[in-house]
Amino acid sequence: MAQNIAERRAEAKRETVSLIFTDVRQMLSGTGWNPRTKDNVGPIETGGTLAAKAKAQAEAWQATPACLGRTLGVQH
Repeated sequence: MAQNIAERRAEAKRETVSLIFTDVRQMLSGTGWNPRTKDNVGPIETGGTLAAKAKAQAEAWQATPACLGRTLGVQH
């Protein structure tokens, strides 16, 4: 879904930064310092490895201030 949004925005000449983590699947939140270990059990099974989720969480978390800075016009 994110890839589709990024492609449509690119077609409209809108600046877009899209972080795509194909080996994580769903429920990407957090800082990467303490990845949740219960995402792959019971009814919340989402796939992906904890290592892949931690890496993706850390990358997304680090990209957040830059995104907010661009969007809000704030230097960080």
